[in-house]
Amino acid sequence: MTVGTSEGYIEKMASVVSHAMLPSVIWALFFGSGTVGTNSDAWSDEERLQTYHSMVKEFLLPRAGSSAFIAEAGDFSACASWWPPGSHQPPKDLPPQEDLHDLLEQQPQEGKGTSKLLAAFEREIQKVKTELIWSRYGREFWHLALLGRDPRKKPALRGAVRAVLQPFIDQAAAEGKPIWLATTSAHARDIYLHFGWQLVRTVTVEGHNQWCMILFPPSQDSTSKRCSMLKRSMRYGGLGELVNCREQVEQ
Repeated sequence: MTVGTSEGYIEKMASVVSHAMLPSVIWALFFGSGTVGTNSDAWSDEERLQTYHSMVKEFLLPRAGSSAFIAEAGDFSACASWWPPGSHQPPKDLPPQEDLHDLLEQQPQEGKGTSKLLAAFEREIQKVKTELIWSRYGREFWHLALLGRDPRKKPALRGAVRAVLQPFIDQAAAEGKPIWLATTSAHARDIYLHFGWQLVRTVTVEGHNQWCMILFPPSQDSTSKRCSMLKRSMRYGGLGELVNCREQVEQ
């Protein structure tokens, strides 16, 4: 696993993510005309790739001068954009609630670009993030901004996704910091659940979902409670778990 912030890293990650999201219906809506059955359906795959590539680069470039970085494994078989504590911009003021309906009612513009649907999602996600992250942790949280596995590399490199996640999950846990993310992919949501994230809110706009998730740092209290439960279960063969638990507490 390597990390970097160079233009080359940004370019390669944009390529991976754009190919990974090529089949995504919601990305076509986000970065197309914003309406199913109109311009977004008429795109060729090459047009989609070019647009997604440009949008991902536009998303990543402003972070290049901060402490944010890209982690990759297996020559970009998998990659992740990580924004560590202190690298975040303060939340923007939210428009009045009634503006959301007006936003969605507006007619989509011709051509390619971010859609009204994306703007509506960003507004609602920001509300959740402000409530559950900014109000509690300020700038002291990690953000997993993007995660991608390159579908062009077959067979998939085993362990590549874990390689770009686990070291920073461990670092955030050691620092006592939460990790925030939001995803449009149900498959990605399930992967994050496997790694310990909790689903804290589902945001639905026009029948489409985004899942807001937080990986909370471990607490001494929760670890102690787990150890107590394991002690009581020793009669059922839980000795191995008890040893592991003791090691976690002592570290």
